[in-house]
Amino acid sequence: MAAGVLLCAIAPAESLAYAHASPPPAAVDARVTGAFEMFARVTAAKNVRGEHVGELLKRRWLISPQECAGSVCETLDLNRERSAGIDESLTLRRVAAGTYAGSASFYVALSCKHKIYPHGSRVPYRITLTIGGAVTVQGIAFARQITATYHNSKRSDSTPCVLGKSHDAARYTGNATSAIPQPPASTTTQPVTAPATPNS
Repeated sequence: MAAGVLLCAIAPAESLAYAHASPPPAAVDARVTGAFEMFARVTAAKNVRGEHVGELLKRRWLISPQECAGSVCETLDLNRERSAGIDESLTLRRVAAGTYAGSASFYVALSCKHKIYPHGSRVPYRITLTIGGAVTVQGIAFARQITATYHNSKRSDSTPCVLGKSHDAARYTGNATSAIPQPPASTTTQPVTAPATPNS
């Protein structure tokens, strides 16, 4: 009897790596507060001066939670550093467990026919923030690791020149750099005693 032939396909290295890769951790509810050091990779950059896909960026974010009950906060006030040291603020609202999103816009200057237009292009964008790791202090979880996405789908052009289609996007990962905050101390009420009145 002739020996059988066994054929097997070899999966590409990328497929094997994907098969053994751990799934990303589920988002967790926690208070996001303090300073975060954010590292970004540009994932899209079409017709955006000084920016290219794959570029690595380092930014500082300051976050203040609002409307909190335990580990869950309804909104986050985000002050984020942009290029050239420009800071801007926006509000992120809780859209799912451990996930916040918000939209805003900013302007960039454009040069056209030897003239600078300070508000040459309006850039609407959306940021989605996800909590990836936290520590618990006295029953309240505080975020220590976060991820985020920045997405701008279209930029306007208010100059006489033709900018053409323009958009960009990026993915962020970050760690808290400020100390773990302490929950507010519990307050105790002291019984109130009526002042003694002299005998008449």
